[in-house]
Amino acid sequence: MMSLDDKNKEADVRIYYCKSKKASGKPIMVKEIGKEEYQTDCIELDNVNIRVKFNNSKGKEKSSGATSILEVYKNA
Repeated sequence: MMSLDDKNKEADVRIYYCKSKKASGKPIMVKEIGKEEYQTDCIELDNVNIRVKFNNSKGKEKSSGATSILEVYKNA
């Protein structure tokens, strides 16, 4: 379970599905703090906490039509 402090900090990684990228075969968009966003067809992460919430999209995520973003928090 995530602590209240974790819920209030910005996610280390934000992941969402982009329908317009489906034809490319890599519709999963990944944005890590301090890095460029990239697209993939698969992502695996170890030692993390995750949270997904309806209507938590912002910026480019929201403009692509995503409504629920998977927020990933790296464990220390």
